[in-house]
Amino acid sequence: MSTTPRDGDDDRPADEQATDRPAADRPATDLPGTDLPDAEPAPADAPPAPEPVAERPADPVPEPAPAPRPEPIAPEPEPEPAPEPRPEPIPPAPEATPRPEPAPVEPPAQAAVPPPPSRPTTTWQPGPPPAESGPAVPPPGAGQHAAPRPYPPTLGERTTPTTPFPPGPAPAAEPSPTTGPTPTTGPAVHPPAGTPVAGPAPVLSRRDVVEAPRRPGAGRHVLAGLLGLLLTPVGLLLVGVGIARLGDIAGTGEGTDVLGLSLLLLGALLLGAIALLGAWSPALPLVGGVVWGLGLGTAYLAAPGVMEDTAESMTADGTVPASVEQLAEAAMSGYLAVVGILLVAAGLAAAVARRRGRVFGGQQALYERAQAERATAQAERAVAQETARGAAPDGPRG
Repeated sequence: MSTTPRDGDDDRPADEQATDRPAADRPATDLPGTDLPDAEPAPADAPPAPEPVAERPADPVPEPAPAPRPEPIAPEPEPEPAPEPRPEPIPPAPEATPRPEPAPVEPPAQAAVPPPPSRPTTTWQPGPPPAESGPAVPPPGAGQHAAPRPYPPTLGERTTPTTPFPPGPAPAAEPSPTTGPTPTTGPAVHPPAGTPVAGPAPVLSRRDVVEAPRRPGAGRHVLAGLLGLLLTPVGLLLVGVGIARLGDIAGTGEGTDVLGLSLLLLGALLLGAIALLGAWSPALPLVGGVVWGLGLGTAYLAAPGVMEDTAESMTADGTVPASVEQLAEAAMSGYLAVVGILLVAAGLAAAVARRRGRVFGGQQALYERAQAERATAQAERAVAQETARGAAPDGPRG
């Protein structure tokens, strides 16, 4: 193909050639409404500019279909531990006192369910879209409403332990203490440091207060006098017979009279018991000592012949038993008077001791009672003061 320009085309002026160009190839200076500086005219000898070849418009690239945004997958919930079975409540038994709460029974180690492993909690971040392993997602506008929404993964079935927990013993119902209404007027007033906090007034019982010893009645003394009249002559007779038998063999080579020694010891023990019974009632040794000791002993010392004649007249044939003769011999020696004085002294000592003890016990009882009443009065006064402070109205508030 020849590139030599034709004559007809070269002879035309440049302006005409410019007018023959399409509007798209014209320079901006040829368009109306442009105020650009005047361009210098091209020289005549310059070769004509090659015609621009109209480029073929590019085919429109179809926009890619928007990929479906995956729904955020909820974090897998942690399995909760199996709740322990609650024991059935047992109604409280109608008892006066609550039963002691039994110690809780620990479940066996084999039946314990291990706690689920803890999983680290992390913030969710959108990851790459999942690979399309199923059918292709149709483009938008193909008649379907929306892309299939992925479902969260299902948790596996949780297995429950086959061994049930042993039900623990039901706790006994504890009696709730009844509390009275508390005063709400005024702030709580606390006592200063070092002041003893007074509690409720103590209730004094009969055992807390010492009682004065009571005086024995007349019946005790009458019974003691009768026992003294019956037991004292027996003891005096045994001791007198024993002394007389031991005196008969004294100075001879016959040895010791065992019967006389036994009677002497038995009579001495009986007289000692009579003296000790004076602690129960002084009338027992006093009556026996005065009647059978001092009275009979003094009579034998003052008129021994009269006493012997009286003893012989008391029998039918006028003979006196050997034991009576031995007792008369001991009485004439002053034995009965001495034993009588000792019994009277024991009775008087017992009477004085009992009187002194009764007086001391009465004074101690009065002192203890006064102390208890004083402590009760102080406690009641302190409680009244605390109540008055708690019920006092508040001062002016600023």
